[in-house]
Amino acid sequence: MIGNHHPHAGLDLTTEQLNAALDKWKADCDNRFIAAAVTLVQEHDGWLHRTDFRRSCIYVWSDAYPDSAGKASIHWRNALDFLEGNPNASTSELSVLRFACALALDEFSWSALGSAHLDMVWQAFATAMKKETNR
Repeated sequence: MIGNHHPHAGLDLTTEQLNAALDKWKADCDNRFIAAAVTLVQEHDGWLHRTDFRRSCIYVWSDAYPDSAGKASIHWRNALDFLEGNPNASTSELSVLRFACALALDEFSWSALGSAHLDMVWQAFATAMKKETNR
């Protein structure tokens, strides 16, 4: 239970329905890091198909609560616990979820950085992730 809400894992939803519920939640999210993390999980298109991930990490809000009806969210601390359980997944899949958790939980205090420091971090990340084209 979270607050006065009784969430469920949404195992009865299709992946498309779950994505729509996550989008509905993101529309009201005031934290760009969490919204970006949710989008990353959605775009990865792997974790949301997994029953074990949904059961551990997804909350779909009951229609009994009109302000949250039809919304779904990811419980990021549960996602970290899920990762620590060494789920059967590729290194890439695990890396995407770890990065999403770091974003959502503001692991590196990105939200506290000013514009100049954010630009430096962005440039460092872009440099590190640049695909090699001279092969």
